[in-house]
Amino acid sequence: MKPQLRFPEVLRNIGRRWHGSGDGVGWLGISFCHYMKTQTIARILALCFVALLVGCVSGTVQLEQVFPQPEPGKGLVYFYRRERKTPLSLCYDVEEHAKPIGAVKNGTYFFVQASPGPHTYTAYTEATGTFTPEVEAGHTYYIECGINLEVFTGRSEYHIADDAEAKVVLESLKYFIRNP
Repeated sequence: MKPQLRFPEVLRNIGRRWHGSGDGVGWLGISFCHYMKTQTIARILALCFVALLVGCVSGTVQLEQVFPQPEPGKGLVYFYRRERKTPLSLCYDVEEHAKPIGAVKNGTYFFVQASPGPHTYTAYTEATGTFTPEVEAGHTYYIECGINLEVFTGRSEYHIADDAEAKVVLESLKYFIRNP
């Protein structure tokens, strides 16, 4: 009569065949479980990296910088994001009344001609951020955009920048046009 193998013993026997011996170390000097764990972690990290790239806004970086003046009866609003040397480079659309008006990526800027009055600009990352400046005709506003990294999300943040400082920063950035 053949001895009956229980399920855990069957798994151990399969593992011994993979490893080549019963000591738990395979022919590559690593255990099968260690190999599978590192492969799984590598795959998860690769998928996260691809998800960050795919989630970015598509558009065109212009070779020539554009710095217009406000149109008559309107205010000019620049949105910009400083160049940061970071592996995590989130990007997001900026919307007004649920309509995209531009996109903010690392090291880029865009602008809108806005009618006088309050304007509510919204950006969507993993969390929603809003900003409501009061625009006056004939004035230029510089809004510095950024990302506040929280535990599991990146929240967009805005603040009105100093004119002199913003003009210097804009010279080093690229003009970005969002694809419709």
